[in-house]
Formats: sequence, C-alpha cells, structure tokens
Amino acid sequence: MAIIGRDHELGVLAAAVGTVRDGSCATVVMVGDPGIGKTTLLQHVSDSAHGLSVRALRVAAVDAEAQLPFAGLSQLLAPLRVTLEEHTGAGLDALRAALGLGPPVAADRFAAYVGLVTLLTRVVAEGPLLVVVDDAHWLDAPTAEALAFAMPRLADDAVGLVVATRPPVPGWIDAVEGDHLALGPLDAVEAAEVLTRACPGLDEGIRRRVLALAAGNPLALTELARRPDPADAPTRGGDPLLGSFAATVADLPRATREALLRVALEDEGRDDVLRRALGIRGQDHGVLGPAVDAGVLARAAPGFRHPLFREVVRLAASPGERRAAHRDLAAALDGAGDVEARGRHLGAAAVGPDEDVARALEEAAGRALGRTAYAAAVDLLERAAQVSADSGAQGARLLSAGYAAFGAGRPLDALRLLDGALEVTEGTLRGRVAQARGMAALLVEPLDAVMAFLVREAERVQGVDRPLAAAMLADAVMTRTMGGWCDQAVGLARQARATLAPGDPVPPNVTAYLAAAHVLAGDTAPAAEAMVQFEVLADTLDPVSPAGHLLAIASTPLAWTGRLPEACRRLDGWVARAREAGAVGFTALALAQSVEIRFRLGRWDEGVAHGDEALALLEATGQLGAVGYALSNLAMIRAGQGEEAATRALVAQAEPFIAAGAGSLFAYVRAALGLLANGFRRGAEAVAVLEPLEHFARERGLRRPGVVMWQPDLVEAYMRLRRPPDARRILATLAEQSQRTGDRWGLAVTHRCRGLLAEDFDGAFRTALAVHDELEMPFERARTQLLYGERLRRARRRVESRAQLSAALATFERLGAAPWAQQARDELAASGVRRRAPAPDEVRALTPRELQVALLVAEGLRNQDVAARLFVSEKTVERHLSLIYAKLGVRNRAALVRRMGGPADEGRPRAPARG
Repeated sequence: MAIIGRDHELGVLAAAVGTVRDGSCATVVMVGDPGIGKTTLLQHVSDSAHGLSVRALRVAAVDAEAQLPFAGLSQLLAPLRVTLEEHTGAGLDALRAALGLGPPVAADRFAAYVGLVTLLTRVVAEGPLLVVVDDAHWLDAPTAEALAFAMPRLADDAVGLVVATRPPVPGWIDAVEGDHLALGPLDAVEAAEVLTRACPGLDEGIRRRVLALAAGNPLALTELARRPDPADAPTRGGDPLLGSFAATVADLPRATREALLRVALEDEGRDDVLRRALGIRGQDHGVLGPAVDAGVLARAAPGFRHPLFREVVRLAASPGERRAAHRDLAAALDGAGDVEARGRHLGAAAVGPDEDVARALEEAAGRALGRTAYAAAVDLLERAAQVSADSGAQGARLLSAGYAAFGAGRPLDALRLLDGALEVTEGTLRGRVAQARGMAALLVEPLDAVMAFLVREAERVQGVDRPLAAAMLADAVMTRTMGGWCDQAVGLARQARATLAPGDPVPPNVTAYLAAAHVLAGDTAPAAEAMVQFEVLADTLDPVSPAGHLLAIASTPLAWTGRLPEACRRLDGWVARAREAGAVGFTALALAQSVEIRFRLGRWDEGVAHGDEALALLEATGQLGAVGYALSNLAMIRAGQGEEAATRALVAQAEPFIAAGAGSLFAYVRAALGLLANGFRRGAEAVAVLEPLEHFARERGLRRPGVVMWQPDLVEAYMRLRRPPDARRILATLAEQSQRTGDRWGLAVTHRCRGLLAEDFDGAFRTALAVHDELEMPFERARTQLLYGERLRRARRRVESRAQLSAALATFERLGAAPWAQQARDELAASGVRRRAPAPDEVRALTPRELQVALLVAEGLRNQDVAARLFVSEKTVERHLSLIYAKLGVRNRAALVRRMGGPADEGRPRAPARG
C-alpha cells in the first residue's frame, strides 16, 4: 500500500539505498513525534533494500532495554552470529563477550566497538549493507556509542545508516553527517485520505472529531477511530495518541493489567521467563487475551503492538506494583543463568537494605564488566550500594561504581559516586576512594584543587597504608607537571618516595612520576636512578592494563634525555600491542606521546600522521587531558614546516587547556610560535613570544633544557635584532643547565649559540656538530649547519660555507622544513651558488591518513592488517591506496614500498604530510 504524504522522504530514502547499492556510504536521520510514520518509512526502506540486493540489519530499540547493555547491538547483529563466530580480528573477542557469545575479556569499552568495525567490514565485503535503527532515542548507551564509533570508520564502504528518533535528538545522532528529515504532521487532505483508507465507512461525525483530535498524526488517526467515541479519549500532556493508548489499557481487566506490567518490565521479551513470572501469581498466558483483543499486544507474540503501549503500562503502575512485578521476574530468573537480568530486577524490587540483593547486584555488575558494559555496571553497583547493609560495603561498592563510571567515560558521574563513598569510608578504603576521585577530577576540576585534595587525603591515610599514600602523592605530582610547576613536582615526588619505609612495595606511579619530575627540574643523578628503576618496572607492565598509561607517560623522559630511538622503539611496540587488543584508549594516548618523539627524530611525516589519529581517538575516548599535549606537539612540526595557518590554528585549539591550568602547554605553544617566527626570520616576533618563557622557566623550576627547546631560538632571535647582551644572558643559563645535566642536545645548541656570539666561531660550531653526531636529531643539526654556513659566508669564506649550507639544505628539503630550506638557498645564493627549489615531493601531498596507510604498506602489511591497525575498514584502506598511487605515480604495492623506502632503511626519504 502506498505511503501517503511522504513523497519527499521516500525520495531521499530511495536515493540513499541506491547510493549504498552502488558501493558508497549514505546516511539518513528521520526525526518526528510518536506515531508520525517513522516505523512505516523504515519498513519501506528495508523492503526496498532487499529488492535491490542490499542486506538490511535492523534494530528496534525499546524503552525497557535502554538500560540493558548491548541490547540494541545484540538485536542488530543477531543475523550475523555465525559470521561473528567464524572470524578473528581486532576487537572481535571483546565484541563476542559484549554480546554474551564468548568468555569475559579485560579491555576498555572501545575494544568491542573496534570489533564491530571489523565484523561489518567482513559483511560488506560480501555485499552492500544497510543498518536500520528505529526508536534510536531508546538505544542503550553502549550500542549508541558503538554505532557512533563504527559508522564514520565505514564511510568508504557500501554501508548505509537510516535512523529514526523522537525529538530531542540524542547527541550521537545529532553529530551524524547526512540527510536529516524532520517528519511533520500530514496536511488536511493527506490526513483525510489516510483515515478513509484505514476506516472506510466511518460515521461522518466521528470522522470529523478524529481528524480534529489527531492533528495530522497518522497513527493517531487510526487509533482514535478504533474507539467507540474518540472524544472520550483523554489526552496526556496534550497528546491524543498517548491518551488513547492509556484509555485502552485502563479499560482492560485488573488481572490483565498486572500481567501486562510483567510483559513491559521483562527486558528481553523471553516467553519462558514471562510464563514463570505469571505462574508465580497463578496466571497463564490466557490472562493476556483481552490485551490481544484490544490491540495492546500483537497476536503473533507477547509483544506490544506499539512501543507507546509499553510506556503507558509502566507509567500507569504504582511504585508498589512495579516492585512486585520486578520480584516476580527476579524469581522467574532464579537459576536461569542470567545473572545480570536477575540482579536488575532484584535491585528494582528492593525497598531497603538487603545484603543478599546487594551481592546479587554486585555479581551482575561483574558480569557486565566482563562484557565491557561499564555504563550498566555503574547502575548495578550504585543500586548495590543503596541497598548495602553497612557503610563499609556501601563505600566499597560506590568505589567500584566510580571506577566503572570512569571506564564508561563519565567522569562527572564518577566524582558523584566517589564523593558519596568518601562520606561513608575510613582508613585504607577511604584512601582508595580518594585516589580514584583524584584521577577522575583531573578531567573536570582545576589542577590546584586536585593536588590539594590528593595531598590532604594522602596525609589521612599515611598512618594505615604507606604505599597507598605514596601512590596518591605521586598522582598529585602529575597535576604539577601538567601545570608546569617542576619544583613542586619534585617536592611531591620526593615526599611520595619518602613516605615508604624499607621493604614497602613501591607503586609504579611513584617511580614513573619521580623520574619525570627529576628530569624536568634538571636533577641529573636522581633522575638517572629513577629512570633505571622505572625501565625495569616497565618490562613488567602491560600496556592494555589499567597501569598502561604509565608506559606512555614514561616515554617522554626518555626522549627529553636524548634516548630518542629507544623511546620510539618502546612506544611503537606498546602501540602495536594495544592495537592488536583493540585498546583504543591506550593507543590514543601513546600516539599523542609519539608526536613529540618523532618531531625530534626528524620523522615529521609519521608525527603528523600519528597526531592526526591521536586527536581523533582522544576525542572519541574522552581523554581530553592529552588533547592539548597532542595539539602543542603537532604545532611544533607544523611550525618547522612553515605551515603558519595550521600552526596558529593548533595553538588556538590548545589555548583553552592552558586557561584551564595546563601551564606546561604554555611553554610548548610558545616554543612552536618562536620556531615559526625564526623560520621566516621574524626576529621581533620570535622575541615577543619567547621572552615570557625565561620567567616561566625560572618561576616554575624548568631546568632541563631538552624538555622544551626554546632557549636557542630566543638567542638566535636576539642576535637577529642585534641584542647580544640579552643573547648572552639566555646563553649563560642554557650553558649552565646543559653542563650540569649533561643534556647532549643542550650542549650542542650551547656551542651553536656560542658560534653566533663569538668572533672566533669555528671552534664553537665544530664542537656543536661533533655533539650533534651523538644525537638523532637531524633538524637541529641542520640548523647548526645553516648558522655556521651563514657565518662562514659573512666572513667571506664562501667555498667553506657552501658545504655546510648544502648539507643543511638537503636535510631541510628531506624534512619538508620549507622556510628553513629557503634560508639555506638564500645563503647559498649569496655565496655564489644558485639552488632551485626542488619539484614538489608527491609524498608531501598526502593527507595524514594517506601517509599513515602508505607507511604501513611500506612495512609489508596487508590491507586487512593496515585496517586493523588503524581501526578502519579495508575499503577505507583501499580508497586511500588508490589516492596514494595516483599522487605518487606508482602502480602497485611493490612500487609504493620502493617509493616510501623499506622499514629497515632508516635513511629513506621521508616527507611531512600536508593537512
């Protein structure tokens, strides 16, 4: 039968299905009130897809399952169960666990979402696919998150998404790109035609009343016409449809309404559970007959004919009636094996403290965590705390709920739960709660407040649990390093270590943050000792474990102290392991750390690619604390490339994090802006942005020159402005810090700066280059060669200058450091040698994602492996490869490997990506 009044919507849906059939992605979001026709249109589009050989997967969310983790995904993927069990790949074990099809896993919640991407790519490889979601406003949170994560990563595949929802539109849907259709009421002519077709021969008086009351809502037209007198249907909140449904339910016998409540509250529509629940009250399915006859229940199965009936039944019941129904359902599930469902019903039925119920809820939460259903575990554990028999048990369960909320990406909920736990706990348990609260607060509260809280709580617990107190003080160290307060960080780190008595176990974070703090403050011997201790510990840590973030954080002190290849090798190994496990959270954090390391190593292409991916994954996983760090380090690479607009955009994005207290980023972005200005020989601008760092470093105790590389840039800018006294002042500090800490980069640039200031400059520059030979920092070496060549040329030693300038130019061109390469060409021209700018390197035309694909293919990975590494589909990899082949002028993988260089060829040409 034709759908009346929806020609525009039908056209949009037909175009979307056609797009998917032809091999591309399409998305349609329909928004409208209940009964407006969304489900009818979804059924039409599903049928159309089938007729065009497009496979349709459909999920109809219901309000009863909104708190049931992965209920929507389980329904959606039910036809793919065999496919899911047959395949292996990133995240699939977590996805099977999430759906109850495999054993529990220890993973972050995004592992299952990665599994969804992997599974759908396998399905799409066999033909186009349409994902249809009805009543998306009732989707459980993990399903909604999974779709929000997966669909953008399938944007290059023949996958369509058609979603129907009520207003207000859920956030994850509001962000979906595609066609958005607002379904309004039918006009008078269309409404009359719908009513005529649905109820021919209707009394004219009733017909007029129905048309007036229904106000163009298609379902209201037919439902009101079913009543003997539509005028007797009350409205609910001005909604005649809801009022009609409520009146229909109210007309049913009491016993039928009681049975209907059990149907409404049984989450998964299991007939066996419902039969047992009815049997507890001496009833059978026959009691539901009047509801079937009245059109409340469908005839084929004990399910509601329309979701609104479920809402009406639940709203009509009193709290006591709902508790009784939940008790019956819990009893019906006793011994059935569904621990989660039984726990939810027991929790809903409880009216006061009941330790048996609390334990059942706790067990249910454990099952939920094993399925990475963190949000569901939060609710179960919070309810368990509410019915706990004593304060100790209540506090422990609130602590577990807080951890689960943090894992679910809900830091505000975590704070609320943990604050509640603080009110009922003492001693070691309170200390554990306080430590968890401190970590959650890092995302939402001022750093100074978090530090003060952790220090205060550590003092409270020190007398009963020294290792815990030390761990809390170590966490407080992180607030100081993020804020850029290096001396304070050292003081807290030392206090954390001193808290421990001989023989006490040393928490991993104590060692990690102690090492970082001493490096920042330039305390050479203690830093070296702590670094050795942490390296031993690092070999025992799993990057996928809760302590894994320490590995990413600890990679930066290695880089700051010049051990760049080792830091890069360790970090890459941890990232590979995390990718294989689908651990998106750790991958994002580690990639953010990787940007700084690759900038220093001169692997700017990889740095940009890693930074681009890191930002996307950090945003997806809610790890906002690391976003500013990734932005500031990307800004350094873009500044080196001379990408002025991109650099300033990144700095602008980092500013809110600085304003929120992340003072360390102030130094990083200022260094990036200074580098940018010096690249274009804008001395006054470089001085303006870099001078504040002198006070910043002195005030906050930043005394390791290799942490934020700003001092030689300020010396160079001063000399460009002919201000040697100021340059000497900065150089004196740089030289002292470098000599005291043994910082090899600091020593190299100290001699570079001396070469700028000295009359007899050869010795200084040659010493600088000799120290550079010990480092793998090609950009820094090239800058020394550029300045040396410039001084040689100005001393009229043109022939000697050309060797230094030519070497510098080669490095700058290889890195894509455009303004610096132009400086070298200008100096060479002044020495009598003309060098044309090389033809644009095609590699530099690659986007960050294209470059990442090209580099992984150059390592010998198959498309399937590349897709798994990047958490995208194989079709996305194929599309990027096609673009890469076209841009680089190669025809196959072998040619691409030669063009990019093999993984063992560390001297291969590398070029930065252009965003």
